[in-house]
Amino acid sequence: MPSLAASTGSITTGVPSAIASPSSTFRTPSSVASIPILMALGRSASSVVRSCSRRTEGNTGRTCCTRRPSWIVSAVGTAPPCTPRDRKTWRSAWSPAPPVGSEPAIESTLCIPADGKFPLRRTHPVKPFESPIVRKLRVANGLVVLAIGSLLVGFAADLAADSETGEPVGGASPTTVVLISLDGTRPADVTEAQLPSLVELGRRGAVGAGLVPVDPSNTFPSHVSMVTGVRPERHRLVNNVFIDPLRGRFTRGEPHTWVESEPIWSIAERAGIPTASYHWVGSEGPWTGGPGPRESRKFSSRTPEKAKVDRILEWLDEPDSEQRPRLITSWFHGADHAGHKSGPGTKAVTRSLAPQDAQIARLVREIEKRGLFASTTLIFVSDHGMVRAEKRVNLARRLRRAGLDVQVLGIGGFASLVFDEGERSSANVARAVSIARDAGLEAWSRGTAPDDWHVDDVRFGDIVVRAPLGTAIVTAMTRIDGFHGYDVREPEMAGLLVARGRGVRPGTKIRRVSSLAIAPTVLALLDLPIPAQMREPALAELLVGLQTDPSAGSGPQP
Repeated sequence: MPSLAASTGSITTGVPSAIASPSSTFRTPSSVASIPILMALGRSASSVVRSCSRRTEGNTGRTCCTRRPSWIVSAVGTAPPCTPRDRKTWRSAWSPAPPVGSEPAIESTLCIPADGKFPLRRTHPVKPFESPIVRKLRVANGLVVLAIGSLLVGFAADLAADSETGEPVGGASPTTVVLISLDGTRPADVTEAQLPSLVELGRRGAVGAGLVPVDPSNTFPSHVSMVTGVRPERHRLVNNVFIDPLRGRFTRGEPHTWVESEPIWSIAERAGIPTASYHWVGSEGPWTGGPGPRESRKFSSRTPEKAKVDRILEWLDEPDSEQRPRLITSWFHGADHAGHKSGPGTKAVTRSLAPQDAQIARLVREIEKRGLFASTTLIFVSDHGMVRAEKRVNLARRLRRAGLDVQVLGIGGFASLVFDEGERSSANVARAVSIARDAGLEAWSRGTAPDDWHVDDVRFGDIVVRAPLGTAIVTAMTRIDGFHGYDVREPEMAGLLVARGRGVRPGTKIRRVSSLAIAPTVLALLDLPIPAQMREPALAELLVGLQTDPSAGSGPQP
């Protein structure tokens, strides 16, 4: 007989839509062993199973499952174990089918011993005589009941496996979104050997074929694009390093002051939704046009992932619902540092991911223990991929030997060239473009680059340069083996996408999608309007049961 012990989530019975509201769900416990119980068999037109709430009674150590089934005909439930001190309590009352939309008038409470044995005690005297024919008929009827119960258990398990949402998005309880980035981690890194917790998370949720970053595929612009839903040329934090003609050189210590498009935490805060962030790029304070997260942490590369998970769980446990963050963002080290130093896919990357995977597993386990996946969507992403480079081009040296005084900002697959005011002539710009192209690089002066490069901003400098995959722009000080910043259409530049929880159907496979879809997806999960500037549609695969239109604001990205 199929078991519900491994099932999590909820099932909603096939009832008229007027009755099957978000509260018409049956939550199957996942943190304890569950025992299938055939609750009733009879005749009726419909059945509705309401939410099961677990509680511990007194000092007995017994855990009871109270469920309020209304007008149940045939339903299979589960009950968590309790101690042998009080082996069973079972009460039920039955009434005729209620008016549509009315509250249920039936309550059933069941306690099952921790040893899993449910004693069947007679509650009425045994008749002194029962004919063999009657006895055989009674036994046969019991076997039929057990067979039907077995089928119902399997049916319930299948339904529970289909969805872990507990309630549709936009239901009675609000959705909480936890968005975590694993810097520089490739989809190829999500393996049993490196990130087994994400592999399991994907089995019970959704896995993306690849999250396509923005150009340039570097940490700072990519992270800001994921939370603003717009490209760097619009939010204007255009690269890991750049120069603004008025403000000067970009300082990483205060990236939020350089962002000129509204992030999702600002949108949420303006709507009265509390937010919190632990090290997401640009979350350290208010952006230039509005509020930052209600609580944030100053970035430090030395902060371990354990401290971040500790704080995320504290936020989720906040007793005051008015202060409890419903949008939490965080940045994990991921594979970036080890991938740069030793190259992608190396043993160093595996070693660096192991402690992070342990913390991911702990976070998932604690969310399960609290029963929060019914109201929480946990999303893991990364900002870019990583590749090795067989060829290296020291562009700054070549330009200097040609007598050109120009700064080369950036390494790897993308760089900007910036002339000082006295050196910025059309002749010098043309010479620099020619030298870069002679070195096997793509190079364009400002205003001449192809439209799909999306570099129409003065902060991109006088010339933009891109290296082909396998070639890296370097300086004399470059001592690394892994690079990014290349054309985002290259599969190697894709980031990861794994999600589980409300709105996510287990076993979902997602095509390659743009990282610009993350911001509108988060807003849709929070039941907030999607601004017009977010042209990428929200991901329908993470919005199962959504009550509103996830495509609001969709259209071609400028």
